[in-house]
Formats: sequence, structure tokens, C-alpha cells
Amino acid sequence: MLNRVRLFGLDFISCQSEGEIVAELLDLANDEQRRLAVPFTVVTPNVDQLVRLDRHEDSVAEFVIRSAHYVVPDGQPVVWASKILKRPIVARIAGSTLVASLWPQSIEHGLRSVVIAPSDAVAQKINDENQRSRVFVAPNFEMTDLEAIGAWVAKLMPEISSNRPTLCFVTLGFPKRCRVIDEMIKHWPTGQPYPVFLAIGGSFEMYYGLRRRAPHWIQRVGFEWLFRLAQDPRYLWRRYLVDDPHFFKMVWRNRHLRHTVDVSGVI
Repeated sequence: MLNRVRLFGLDFISCQSEGEIVAELLDLANDEQRRLAVPFTVVTPNVDQLVRLDRHEDSVAEFVIRSAHYVVPDGQPVVWASKILKRPIVARIAGSTLVASLWPQSIEHGLRSVVIAPSDAVAQKINDENQRSRVFVAPNFEMTDLEAIGAWVAKLMPEISSNRPTLCFVTLGFPKRCRVIDEMIKHWPTGQPYPVFLAIGGSFEMYYGLRRRAPHWIQRVGFEWLFRLAQDPRYLWRRYLVDDPHFFKMVWRNRHLRHTVDVSGVI
């Protein structure tokens, strides 16, 4: 059983490396009985996603994340905040690191996978490496067009489910990936085991070298966000410089609440 730490209303996995999570996901993928009645979901919240959840910006994404069985701490500031709040998470585990370990092992184990890819380039790489996977490139949906996302998923569902996948990687931006997973669960055939759904963003782009990832030393000191900002300042400046500082308010609020509880003796 994986250890978990309650933080910001989520039960974050607290372990030393991604290997422990991968081992449990592989066991789950091979257990049809467990997957028959319950859709297991893996999410990897970072600071940006936690801020959006705190502001209740997207009800569907919030539902998917808060109901996920596996909440992986993707973001060094999340780990730092856990220590400030005296609920320490052992280590940060990036979604891209999790995928870099899980994906090749799933191929080695002969597991059937479905991948919702962000581009033809990613789809081609996946098809070249894993013949047992089915890959579908998502259209360029508007973030708020739930009807279009639902119609697209419903159209694909017979082809997706006929492969009887054990893993489903949804590699889209946030909150789009959560909305796709929500629709897939709603349309999943009755009586057929669900796959393990993984909401993992651009992890495959990093895995195949289509997008640069920050060097390890930058990740360790918590400045991966700055590396990404330098790569795409026009798209990311508002997220990192305007929206995400709200995270400091969240930490302060939770610290103050914890202090109040400790002083009052209320449990």
C-alpha cells in the first residue's frame, strides 16, 4: 500500500520514487476484477492546478482530481509546502518521470493501451514503439466546449473499448484531459473493466524528446517553472507571474488554519 499525505484537500502519494507507484499500477492493470466496477484514475497536480482547484475554476476537472485514486505530487513547491505545513511528502514525482518508467514496462508486460495524443508527431512515435496500443489524436477543442468533447469521445468509444485496454493515457493540457477522462468514464460500456486512466499532460512529448525538459539540477531547486517560462513566455507569463502566486496564499491559509486547530485543541 502506498503512503498518502492529506494536503490542500487531496491525498497525495508520499514515496521515494516512481517505482513504487508503477508497481502498483501494473498490478492494477492486470487485475480485471478490481477494474470492473471502479474507474481508477491517476492525476499529477502541480501548483497551477492546485490554484485552479482552490478557485473552483472548472467543476469537471475538480471532480476528476478530487475523486482520483492516485494523486502524484508533480511540483517541488508542493513538497516544500507540505514541510511548511508539517505534513511532509517524501519527494516530488513528476508525471513525465512516472510515464518514462510506466510506459516501457507496460510494453514489456504486453499490456494493451489507449493513448489520447495531442499531435500526429506524438501519435507516430507511439505507434512505432508499441503495436498493441491504439492512438487517437484529439481535435483542437475549445476549453469550454463540453458538448464537442463529449460527442468526440462518444464517437470513438466503440473503437476504444473494442481493444479492451488496461491503461489509458490522456496526454492533453489541463483541464482538457480531465474532461476527456470524465466523458470516457461516462460512456464506458457496462460490464467491461475500465482501464486505469492517467491524466498526464505533455509527458509523452518529453519522453520522445519532442519537448525539452529542464535539467535535473533545475528540477531539484524548484525552478522548472522558470525554464518553461523562458521557453514559451508569451503563453506562460500570466500563469506563472499572475495566477500561480496565489499558491502562497493557500499555504498561508492552511498554515494559519493548522495553527488555530493546534492552539484550540480541536481535532
